Amino acid sequence: MKTIMAAAVFFFLTGASVSAGTEAKIISVSENLSEVPKFEKLELTVAIEAPYTNPFDPEEVDLAAEFTDPSGKTSVMPGFYSGPDWKVRFSPDLEGEWKYVVCLKTKEGAGRTEQKSFKCAASQAKGFIRVSKADPKYFEFTDGSFYYPVGENICWASLPGFRKYFAEMQKAGGNWTRIWMSNWEAGLEWTKGSGYRGLGKYNLEKADKLDKIVDLAKEYGLYFQLVINHHGQLSTKVNPQWDDNPYNAKNGGPCKSPQDFFTDPEAKKHFKNRMRYIIARWGYSPNIMAWELWNELTFVDDLDLGTDAAWHKEMASYIKGIDPHRHLITTSYAGTFHGYGFNGKVWEIPEIDFTQFHMYTQDVVSAVIGAYRLMDRFDKPYFMGEIGTDSSDGVDKKDADGAYLHSALWAEYMLACGGNAMPWWWDSYIHPKNMYYHWAALSEFNRGVDRRGKGYRTSTARVLAEVYGLRSPLFAMGLMSNKEGFVWVFDPKWTKYEAGRPEPPFIKDAAIRINWVDRGKYSVEFWDTWKGTVVERQEIASDDNGLDIVLPAFKRDMAVKIIQSEMKAASGKKAALADTVPAAIGFTRKEIVLKKAKQHIKVDGDLSEWYISDFSGSQTASVDKGSAKFYMLYDKENLYLAAAVDDDIVMGDQSGVDIWRDDGVELWIDAKGDADVFNNMPFNPGCYQINIAPLTKDGKAGVYVYRNINTRPLADAIRAASKVSSDPKRSGYSVEAAIPISAVNGLELREGKVLGVNFSITDKDSAKGEWRHIMWSGKQEDDATQWGRLKVK
Repeated sequence: MKTIMAAAVFFFLTGASVSAGTEAKIISVSENLSEVPKFEKLELTVAIEAPYTNPFDPEEVDLAAEFTDPSGKTSVMPGFYSGPDWKVRFSPDLEGEWKYVVCLKTKEGAGRTEQKSFKCAASQAKGFIRVSKADPKYFEFTDGSFYYPVGENICWASLPGFRKYFAEMQKAGGNWTRIWMSNWEAGLEWTKGSGYRGLGKYNLEKADKLDKIVDLAKEYGLYFQLVINHHGQLSTKVNPQWDDNPYNAKNGGPCKSPQDFFTDPEAKKHFKNRMRYIIARWGYSPNIMAWELWNELTFVDDLDLGTDAAWHKEMASYIKGIDPHRHLITTSYAGTFHGYGFNGKVWEIPEIDFTQFHMYTQDVVSAVIGAYRLMDRFDKPYFMGEIGTDSSDGVDKKDADGAYLHSALWAEYMLACGGNAMPWWWDSYIHPKNMYYHWAALSEFNRGVDRRGKGYRTSTARVLAEVYGLRSPLFAMGLMSNKEGFVWVFDPKWTKYEAGRPEPPFIKDAAIRINWVDRGKYSVEFWDTWKGTVVERQEIASDDNGLDIVLPAFKRDMAVKIIQSEMKAASGKKAALADTVPAAIGFTRKEIVLKKAKQHIKVDGDLSEWYISDFSGSQTASVDKGSAKFYMLYDKENLYLAAAVDDDIVMGDQSGVDIWRDDGVELWIDAKGDADVFNNMPFNPGCYQINIAPLTKDGKAGVYVYRNINTRPLADAIRAASKVSSDPKRSGYSVEAAIPISAVNGLELREGKVLGVNFSITDKDSAKGEWRHIMWSGKQEDDATQWGRLKVK
C-alpha cells in the first residue's frame, strides 16, 4: 500500500504514471467524527491500493460512498483525491444512525468496505438553501426558515483579505457573497501559474485555498455562489484568456474555437469531471448557496443561444444527478444595450433554480426596476447579482457617500425579488470607503421580515413634497400586500453621484397614497435609511380602502414600514401606490391606429401590397413635414412596418451597430405601454429602438436594435428589405420590415390595446455632412412619456 500511495504522490508532482497490474483495494477508512451534528461535515479519509495515471479521472479511479439515512433512503457522494489522501465529505440531514459503504472502482477491478455507521446528532444549523416550495419567488433553508440574500461580491482575495471582508459584512448583517474559480483565485484547471498543469489535472494548492474559504464563510455566516467559469476564459475580446485556456487546441485541448467548449464531447467530459470533483470536495457545505456555471456568458465569443441552452440543460441535469445535497444551480449574463442581456431559453430550464442579472450604469434605480420587469416572468427567485455605476475600475471611488450603492440596495428591496442587489468593487471602493453602514441600515429595516406567501406586489408613483419651499415631485417604490408592506420615497437627484453639489435639502410634507388596502388601522414606522433607525411611529386609519401617509421631514430618502394593526373590512382589489402629483397640463400625445392586414405582406421593400392610398390619416405618421411617412399593420405572427422617405442622397456606408450614422428609419416601441417618467425607456424591458437602414456597407438593408437590455434576439428575428429609388424625378427609399410579435418582450396585439410608439428618421447626405435626427413625437428620444400612442383596432 505504501508503494502505491507514494507512487500516486510522485505522479502528481512529476507526471509519472503508476504501474498497472495491481487490484483495486480499500485499505482503511477513518472518520473525523463518530457523532456528527446535523448539517455538519463528516470527513472520511480513505487509504487505497489501485493503479491509475490520473487521480482526477473517474474513468481510471472512482471512489465514492453510499450513505443510508435512518429512514432507509440511500444517496451517493463521490470521493476525491486531495494529495496524498483520498477523502469523502458528507453532511447528514437527519438525526439518528446512518450507515455507509465506501466503494472503489478502476479498470482493473472494484472493491468495497463492509458497512460502517455513525450517529447524526441534533444541531442548530439551518441546512442547505432551497427554492421555497410555498412561494417560488423566494429562498428558504432545509429547516424551513426564510433566507433573503443581502451582501456584496467578494470574488477574490487573499485569505486574510477574505477574513477581513467577511467580518465586516457579517457585522453589517450581510449573509451572501460570490467566489470565482478563476485561475488567479480558486481555479482547478489552467495552463500557467503555480500548481497548474493543464487540462484534467487539478491544482491542489488552489483547492486547499478554497477549503479555507468555505471554512471562513461558515465562520462568518455567509452563503456564497461558487462561480465555476467566467466569460474571459472563452473570449478573445472581453477580459480575454482564450489563448491560455487548457481547453484550447493550441494548448493541447479539444477545442479549436471558444464555441467548441459547448459542443465538443471531450470538452464536455472534462467539464463534467471537474464538476464531479467540485461536488465531491465542497458539496458537503451548506454555505455554498449555488453552483454558478458561468459569469456573464454575454461576453463569450460568438455565443449561440441555442447551443448555450443545450449545454446548460445537459450540465445542470448532470449536476442534479450527482449532487446528493441538491445545491441550487444558476448562471449569469450582463445587461448591454447592443447585444443580449440574458438567454431566456436558459432561464426556462427547470434545473436552473434561480435567475440573476448584472448591470453597470449611473441610473441604478431605473436599471434595477427594468431588470426586474424583464426577469420576473420566469417565476423563479431573482436578484441583481452584480451592480455598479460603471464596469471600469475606479469609477465608483468618487462617490464618497455611496449614493448609487445606497439606491441600488433600497430599490431592489422594494421589488418582489428573492434577494437584494449585490454591488461590485469590494476591494477598491466598499472596504476602503467603509460603506458597510448601508447594509447595516437595510439589515435593521429587514430584521424579522419573511416575504413568503404575502403576495407582495411592487408599484411605483410620483409623490408630491416640499423641496426648497416649492411643491416638487419625488418618487416612491412600494412593495405591498393588502395588509402590510414597505415604501421607499426618494428624490432621484440624490440616487447618483454628482460632483460639487451642495448639502441635500430637507424634504417636507411628502404625501403618499396607497389605494385598496384592507380597511382598518395601521402601524406606520418611518425609517432613516442611512442610520437604520426609526424616526417616528404613527397609527393611521384607512378610509374607503385607501391609506394616506404624510412623512416627517427627511433628506434624500426615507423608508416606511406599514403593518395592519386592526382589520375592519377586506379590500376587493390589490393594493398599489397612487400618484399624488397632478398630471402634466398642455401636452397632448399624438396617435396612430394599427389595423390587421387584409392581405399577405411580402417583405421585399415594395410597398404596393400595402394599398397605402386606402390608409386613413390616423394610420399614417408623418415626419419632417411629410418627407417621411410611416405605416403599420399586423397579423397573428408579425408587426409590420413600412416607411417611404424622400431623400435626394441615400447614404449607407456603415454596418452593424453603426448603421444609425447614415440614412435610416427608426421605430421606437413601448410594448407594454408602461414606460412612465419614473422607469425611463432605456431600462424598460418592453421598450426598443429598432433602426432599419436602406443601405449598409454590403449594399443591403440592415437592422439593428438599441436601448433594450436584450436586443440581439429581436434584431436576429426581424426581416427587413428596402428599395432605393432610381427614378430621377423622385429620389428616396422605401423600407419594409416584419417584426415577430413573440420576439418583443411583453407585446400583445388585440383590439383596444394601447402601446407607446414613436417614429424617427436619420439623415446624412455626405461623409462629412451634417447628421440629422428627426422625431415624430416629442423632443427627448429616450423619454417614452413624449412618445405617441399606438391604438390597436
